[in-house]
Amino acid sequence: MMKRMIEDVTLKLLEVREKERSQINSCIGFDGFVDQIFRVVKHRHSPSQCQFFQSIEEFADYIKAASGKSSDIEIFLQEVKLGGNAAILANALANLGSNVKCIGTFGINEMHDTFQGMPPNCKLISIGEPAYTHAFEFKDGKLMFGQIESLHQINWEIIKNHLGLPEITRLFKTSDLIAIVNWSAISQMRSILAGIMNEVFPNVQPELLKNKFCFFDIADPSLREPEELRIFLNNIGHFSEYSQVILSLNEKEAEIIFKILKPDVPESNLQKIGRIIFDNLKIHLLVIHMLKGAIGFSKTGLTEAPGFYVENPKISTGGGDNFNAGFCMGRLLNLSVRDSLLMGNATSSFYVTNGMSPNYKQLVEFFEAQKRINNGS
Repeated sequence: MMKRMIEDVTLKLLEVREKERSQINSCIGFDGFVDQIFRVVKHRHSPSQCQFFQSIEEFADYIKAASGKSSDIEIFLQEVKLGGNAAILANALANLGSNVKCIGTFGINEMHDTFQGMPPNCKLISIGEPAYTHAFEFKDGKLMFGQIESLHQINWEIIKNHLGLPEITRLFKTSDLIAIVNWSAISQMRSILAGIMNEVFPNVQPELLKNKFCFFDIADPSLREPEELRIFLNNIGHFSEYSQVILSLNEKEAEIIFKILKPDVPESNLQKIGRIIFDNLKIHLLVIHMLKGAIGFSKTGLTEAPGFYVENPKISTGGGDNFNAGFCMGRLLNLSVRDSLLMGNATSSFYVTNGMSPNYKQLVEFFEAQKRINNGS
């Protein structure tokens, strides 16, 4: 079954010409981070050799043992890279061939150096200073500490003042994909969604909007009030009255939303959780991505696609955003939900393996390699 799926999606990707991909336009917002990726040193053997903590649990046990005693911990800076859900998604989508306009926090007087290497088909439109993430990587996940004061300043008026309503409307009219991500970190997102609904959508022809994808990714909502999350979920339901709404979640985010929607219902099966979430939201498609696969929910039912699990990832920060890029590109190329999920899984796997987002040729080669593995060659 896996072999057949890989062969199907590989053939479809090979049939898509570069011209078709270059005609796809995406508009993404509204964050921008400078990501500092660290490893935590467990033992230092010499100036050039050390051993890192391998798991969050192992590190947590070490910290717990230091309670009441204090501890001195060495961290190793592995990489400084562009970050933020919007910026990483924009970079990955542009690498796959879409023309991208990304509105976010990349620097006011001048663009931060971290964002200088974006693909030429990705235009950054800055509305504020970047936020910062200090990400501690482990084999089983990551701990991310964010400095996001600049994101708390972003609201609809700020966006309008920087771009102007006519330009915002033009971007939305000409984009096949409108992606609004990192709700959790942008505390004034409600005003942005209201501005789009009340000031932009009325100026876009309904027949244009109904064929567009409005894509949402909330990021980890643990620090936000449950009532704020309920309001957000209700708001994206209103977007479904105009366009095709997709909500993408990871496993943790899905569990949090489920508990908010159904606080008295015990459920641990992710497929049932996803179905209940979808049935309670007025959206077109719900996607849940995990380490070893992804599932989608729509009016036609459940769709599943296996992943390409990476035992020793080079990087994990940004893996979910690369999944979203691959999945969105699949939908923009009119691939099925199943094949789009598979494309998302492959894009994420390539990214965490190589520490960079694949271009379209590399993604096709990835599927070709998986096909050979499944053929036993």
